[in-house]
Amino acid sequence: RLSLPLLLALGLLASCTAPGAGSAEYAPSDADRAAITDVVQRAFDAIETNDQAAWAEVLTSKGMFSSIRGAAGERRIGFQTYAEAAANTTPPPNAYLERWWDPIIMVDGDIATVWTPYDFLIDGKFSHSGIDVIVLLRSDAGWKIASIAWNVESEPREGAPEIAQLEAPAVPTEVFLVVAVPGQPAELRLKQADAHHFPLSTRDE
Repeated sequence: RLSLPLLLALGLLASCTAPGAGSAEYAPSDADRAAITDVVQRAFDAIETNDQAAWAEVLTSKGMFSSIRGAAGERRIGFQTYAEAAANTTPPPNAYLERWWDPIIMVDGDIATVWTPYDFLIDGKFSHSGIDVIVLLRSDAGWKIASIAWNVESEPREGAPEIAQLEAPAVPTEVFLVVAVPGQPAELRLKQADAHHFPLSTRDE
């Protein structure tokens, strides 16, 4: 016969793996998934464009940004209210881009959470990565972000999308002719019929 402790352990295991015990119970409808994904993407787009008006459209009137970084013994926790963030209208000195992928979205009635890996690029180069935990509430106007919390890691996350390399702007190659006419200043001309003339000097060659 099975012992009582073993029976209890098997019962606990069954309860943990039963249908509805995990995130499937809170899986969003297709409509909610699309709406929540759109709101989060618009928030990250607002980071890229530094668009305060766009931020205001996806946030609740009051809320909080929270972050944690640093190793054990040196952890730093930061907080910033939406109002404090909105008051900082100084354009960022660099180009920012936050990317996210493979989100886990859970919904229960009018509350939702998004747990997603992210990375943050500055001027197209990796800066840091981590996990975003985003809480949304369904208002009469639709889903709004009530809070965003994230951790900060210095290494790229496994499974992150490849970072596209920025291409250098194409530099047109022009062909020039040096035109020297006795008694006239030498000229540099584009090898085209209607090219402009660029004097090389003011002396006769």
